[in-house]
Amino acid sequence: KWLVVGLSEDILVDTVIIANYERYSSTVKEFQVLGSHEYPVNEWMLLGKFHASPESGEQTFKLKQPAWARYLKFRFLSHYDNE
Repeated sequence: KWLVVGLSEDILVDTVIIANYERYSSTVKEFQVLGSHEYPVNEWMLLGKFHASPESGEQTFKLKQPAWARYLKFRFLSHYDNE
């Protein structure tokens, strides 16, 4: 499962914040953030792979190497629980 976010211009990505306020379904466990300057694109640039905690609210993730991108793709690799 994945989600692409298109921004109005290129930005320097150094931090990603995800939030979950859902009470009755599972939360994301592992996810990747990929970036691109254009969309559609054949090959995405991997910005980072992260491991989230099983809690609600905001979680902040710092990229090891900041990168410029206009499109961000969030690829959800696994989740906690059964839903």
